[in-house]
Amino acid sequence: MKNTKISVFTELALKQVDNLGHQLNKYGITNRLNRHNCIAILITQQQKLKGELARAELHWGLLKLQLKQLKQRVRRNN
Repeated sequence: MKNTKISVFTELALKQVDNLGHQLNKYGITNRLNRHNCIAILITQQQKLKGELARAELHWGLLKLQLKQLKQRVRRNN
């Protein structure tokens, strides 16, 4: 049910982008705003966000490992 609502909303939003692109085209503004460009931008941003999330997870993983190693060294020295 949730996916259906998302699909309906997405299709509505893309139709509005198409309509806006057509209206701008009527006034002589080139048709650079369309669903394909919007989807490309969204996918690019999604991939960028995934990369940033992976980087943050790696960073936190390394910090956890360093903390674990430090705890082990402290325990050995006591």
